[in-house]
Amino acid sequence: MRNDKEARSLPTPRPPYDFSPATKMTTKQWKLFWRVPMAHGVRTVWWRLLTQKLSTQEALRHIRTATENPGMCKICKKFIEDDYHMIYDCSLKSSFWKAANHLLGMELTGPEICQALTFEKQADDQVLIHLGDTLRALWLHHWRGIIEKYPWNNTHAMRQLRNQLWQKGENHHSDAMISQYETAKANEVYSDAVIE
Repeated sequence: MRNDKEARSLPTPRPPYDFSPATKMTTKQWKLFWRVPMAHGVRTVWWRLLTQKLSTQEALRHIRTATENPGMCKICKKFIEDDYHMIYDCSLKSSFWKAANHLLGMELTGPEICQALTFEKQADDQVLIHLGDTLRALWLHHWRGIIEKYPWNNTHAMRQLRNQLWQKGENHHSDAMISQYETAKANEVYSDAVIE
C-alpha cells in the first residue's frame, strides 16, 4: 500500500508539454478556442486536454491501489497512459490520427497535430475544426472500448469520425478514401493493429 503523500502526488508530465498547455495560452488563443464553431462535446474534450483534466489511467491511479490500476494504458498495455499517450502517443491512436489527417485533407505531421491541439502552432479555423472532430471521435471510441472492454479498432474509429462529419453535412465517405485507408491498413503489420 502506498503512503498518503505518494497517493496524492501528481503525475510528472511528458513532452510535448511539461505543464498545462492552458497556462501558456494567450488571451488571443483562448478567444480563438472559444470562437471556433464546434460541438459542445468537442470543446469539452479539448478543454480537458488543455487544462490537463483528462481521465487518464495515470490521473485515476490514486483512486485504486497500484495492483488494480498501475496507470498503464488499457489499449496498448505497454506504457503509462498520461494525456499525451491517451490522445496521440499510443501507437494505435497515432495511426488513427494519420488516417484522419489523410481523410480530412490535412497535411500535418504528428508533432504539428500536437502543437495545433495545444495552440503552440497557429492553425486556421478549418484545421482546428477538423482536429476537434478527430479528437472527439478518438475520445468516444476510446471510452466505448474501455467501458465495453473491446480492443481498439481504427476502422471503427474512422467510421465514428465519418459519421460525425456526415451528421454535420460534410461528405468524407468517398469510396476512394475508404479504399485507400483500408489498403493502407491491410499493409500494416496486424500484430500492432489488434490488441488481444
